[in-house]
Amino acid sequence: MKTYPLNQKSRLISTLAYAVGIISLLAAAALSLPKDVSQAASLFAVAPGLGEAGNYSVLGKAGVTNTGASVLSGKVGADSSILGFPPGIASESVVSPTVDGAEANAAAAGQALLAQSDKNVTAGPDLSGLTLDPGTYGVGSAQLSGVLTLNGPGVYIFIASDLASSGSVNLINGALACNVFWNVSGGADIRGGSFVGTIIAGNNITFGDGAGLDGRALSLAGTVTLMNNSISGPVCTAAPSETPVPTSEPSSAVSLVLPDTGADLTAEQSSAARQLTQITLGVLGISLILAGFSLRHIFKK
Repeated sequence: MKTYPLNQKSRLISTLAYAVGIISLLAAAALSLPKDVSQAASLFAVAPGLGEAGNYSVLGKAGVTNTGASVLSGKVGADSSILGFPPGIASESVVSPTVDGAEANAAAAGQALLAQSDKNVTAGPDLSGLTLDPGTYGVGSAQLSGVLTLNGPGVYIFIASDLASSGSVNLINGALACNVFWNVSGGADIRGGSFVGTIIAGNNITFGDGAGLDGRALSLAGTVTLMNNSISGPVCTAAPSETPVPTSEPSSAVSLVLPDTGADLTAEQSSAARQLTQITLGVLGISLILAGFSLRHIFKK
């Protein structure tokens, strides 16, 4: 190969090519580094259809018992007895066989959640203090005594062997209670604070005095026990009722909401754009470094 003297201008161009190439590679690497467990989670969690179960605040296969002035925004249903309504308040009390359809829908929703466990990212079992992005999380014997923060629009699925909470769930940056789901193979104890999400449990669900739930309590085989509790059944809508909290980086992405479940897939779109940017920066960085290398060898001293 014919070579030429490496003059000052050629040296400068070569150095700039190296520098910009290295910066591009570093930027690409930065996009792939997780800040915490939340960024490693699969963003493609899908909300299950709840069918008739979506109309219920509480379902207890083996019965529902209430003490005190509990208020449920939806129906309360059981295969056998429903006790304590009144003084508890619900939109309607439904006993088997009318409740059978809702129970079957709840069981199917639980299986749909469990089917996504292959995308699990391990979190917990102590969830206190964590900030999580949309995704599917395996949490084992889940415990929450502090605050769990769910950050951003999308679906959150938690696969647990059992659940014990005396803390609270904080929703920020567009996270919605209607898109939070807990598949609990055993029992769930919500002893205090303010919990969020649809709980589908294999066994008993027990609420402590005054505990609140922005979601649903659906027991597939056990009982649900209430005591002065407030339970609302949130519903996702295609159009958000509140203006989303702006982020530090403007986005031109179009929000994608599934019409049947209301699940917001904007996070998935953002993830794809992030991966495309990462690939582009990586290719650019390697190309510039090779260009600088070639320039150095063509223009030798």
